[in-house]
Amino acid sequence: MSVRNDLLPRPAADEAHEERLRARIRRILEVGETPDPRTAATIGLLFASGAMPSLRPPLPWTSTTVIRASEIARDHWGPEVVAAAVTRTAAAIVAASTACVATTTR
Repeated sequence: MSVRNDLLPRPAADEAHEERLRARIRRILEVGETPDPRTAATIGLLFASGAMPSLRPPLPWTSTTVIRASEIARDHWGPEVVAAAVTRTAAAIVAASTACVATTTR
């Protein structure tokens, strides 16, 4: 069985797009620029999934950036869905792990 390489995530061929997006996110969170809907959705999803601190290069994770990111996440519908999905997934993992431990320790 062969693995389809086109399904694996890869960096963009043109890294300039990613650099512009990171710079835009930084300006929105640090300077307070108004986000366009697409960038607001990106920030909201990154914040709701807990991935915001793993941006590279990293943002200074100050109270200002956290508050701003949470405001954008709260004002956008997408992150609520992601946060709920992450919570459900985490709960399912805990339940499955507990069931495994309970059945193997008798």
